[in-house]
Formats: sequence, C-alpha cells, structure tokens
Amino acid sequence: MPRFERDLLLGRIGEHVVERVLSRSNFQVIPYGYERVALSAIDVLKFARSEIAIRIRSAPDFLVLNSAGEPFLIQVKTTISRRRYLTLSDSSHPEKQHWPQAIFFLVNLSQEQRGIYAVERWGKNAAEDHVFVYYDEDHPANGCSKRIEDFEGLGQTVPRDIVEDVMDAALDLVSPISKNQNAHLKKLKL
Repeated sequence: MPRFERDLLLGRIGEHVVERVLSRSNFQVIPYGYERVALSAIDVLKFARSEIAIRIRSAPDFLVLNSAGEPFLIQVKTTISRRRYLTLSDSSHPEKQHWPQAIFFLVNLSQEQRGIYAVERWGKNAAEDHVFVYYDEDHPANGCSKRIEDFEGLGQTVPRDIVEDVMDAALDLVSPISKNQNAHLKKLKL
C-alpha cells in the first residue's frame, strides 16, 4: 500500500477512534473538517495557496459539545510510531495558526504507546518550531500532553474503560499495518 494511502487510512481510523470515545462518553460529536463539510471543494482547494484555502484545508475535524452544551473544536492526528515521543512542527500544522482554540488529540495506534493524548502546551525546542509530545507520563520532559482520560479541557471526563475498549478494537484493525511498518523500520535500523 502506498504511504499516502496508508497515512490517509490511519488518519481516518484515528478520527473514528476519537469520535467513538467522545460519543460513548456522552459528548455530541459533529463532523467539521473540510473533507466532510466542503467535500465539493476538495479538488478546487487541494493545491490553492491563498490564506482562505489554507484556513479551509486546516479546519478542525470535529465540533464537540459536552453535556453542558459547551462547544469545542477538535483536531485529530494519528501515528503508529513505537517511539516514546512524537515531534510536531508549527510550520507543518497550519491548524495551530488558523485555529488556535482547537484542541489537538494525538492517537497512537502502536501497541507500545497506545492511547489518545491531548496536547495542552506546544513547547519549543532549539529549532523554535517543534514540540515533543512524550507518551511516557514519567518522562521528565513531559508536561505538554495528557491522556484523554486525565484531560480536563472538555468540561467533563472520559472514562478509561471506554478509551480502552475503543483502542482495543482499533489496534485489532491496524495491527497488520503496524507490524509491517515495524519490520520496515528494523530493516532501516531506525
């Protein structure tokens, strides 16, 4: 499977994981991203470089309402990396610039680092445009992310058993993809 198709499939699985976890936790989840709302504009906007086109392409994935009716914009990123951290770049994520109020959830579909992580703080490294999100809660450099079940930014809690149930189902789906990537990374000695 070509890398682009694999990444697209993993991204959709990650979005579905977050959607299911929040829906089962009594949030109302409304698809919001341009792939869903502006479907007829995808071909037109795909390569457009205008500020409006970039803003539309970077629209968050979901509008979420908690049980009190408070709205939140959610952006989902997905990985199957076994590393203990993920590097995010401000420059490669225009959604941070155009949608600063959006909450970023990182879905890790690897067996070793499985979970949904809320990015609470976009810290910087020496390059001044990257943040390292550590999955290991005991890592001394952590503090910019929390597991979704420990995240308080949505105004209500997300039960751990729901997260585990949905993650188990997702891992069953992506296990062959993850194993294939891990074998490839071993060949490259990464």
